[in-house]
Amino acid sequence: MNINIKAKHPFWLKGGKPLHTLRDLHDELKIMPRDIFDHHVNAHKNDFAAWTKHSIGHERLAQKLEQAKSPREHEMHLRDALFPQNEKNAPEQKKTPPQPAIIHSENKTPLIVSTPRQVHVSNERSRLRLTHAHERIHSENKTRLHLREPHEKHPSTLLAASYVALGIVSGCALTILFLL
Repeated sequence: MNINIKAKHPFWLKGGKPLHTLRDLHDELKIMPRDIFDHHVNAHKNDFAAWTKHSIGHERLAQKLEQAKSPREHEMHLRDALFPQNEKNAPEQKKTPPQPAIIHSENKTPLIVSTPRQVHVSNERSRLRLTHAHERIHSENKTRLHLREPHEKHPSTLLAASYVALGIVSGCALTILFLL
C-alpha cells in the first residue's frame, strides 16, 4: 500500500492537528497522549477506523482498527498495512560478504581496495596547481603531471568595491551640505 495516499478529508485530532495520510496517523500514535486517544477511541466509537474507511477507502484496515482498543494495537495494524513483511514469503537468501575489488592502473600496478564501494583516484590523472610555469614532467613509469599557473583574480571585484565606497562617501558629503 502506498503510505502517502492522501485522504479525501483530513482527520482533525482533538487539539486541532490535522492528519492527511495513514503515515501521519501512524507517526502521531507513537507520541499521542492517552487522553487524546481516548477521546477518539472508546466503547462507543472509533474515529480512526471511520476515517480510514470513509476518507482513505481501506475497509479491511478499518475493520482491524475497529477491533483495536489501545494505541499500540492501532500502531501495529497501521504498520502491517503500510509496511508489509514480504520477507516472510520470500525464500531466505544467503548473504555473502563483499569481496575486495582489484583495480589495475595503466602501468599494470594492482591496487587492492578493501570494499567495492570505496573510490581511489590514481595519481596519473590528477592535476596539480603550482606556482611554476606550464611544463611536463616525465617519470620512469610514464606518469604525466600537468602543471600550470593558477588564474589571477580579476580586478573587477576590487574596482566595484572602490566604487561603492566612493558612492557612500560622496552621498554622505552631499547630505551634510544640504543639511547646512
